[in-house]
Amino acid sequence: MSIVTVFVSTSAENVGAERRFDKGITIEQLKIKLEPITGIPANTQCLSLYNGETLIGSLDGDDSVMLGAFPIENFMRLHVRYHRVILD
Repeated sequence: MSIVTVFVSTSAENVGAERRFDKGITIEQLKIKLEPITGIPANTQCLSLYNGETLIGSLDGDDSVMLGAFPIENFMRLHVRYHRVILD
């Protein structure tokens, strides 16, 4: 079990929080944990990983991938934004 401390931000609200997450959780589980922090429903979240102001990459795609599969390190920032889901 490896724990990482990250800052959580969102552009929808002035939300800023420091949180600890296990690198062994899936992106789906991470999104569920982020929902009460950001107010953005898990199924509409887009996640981006930043080191300071530098974009490292997107965490979107396969939600079954573990958080530790990404180059995430302590005190990086997870930016959560709302992505509208369009239903046919």
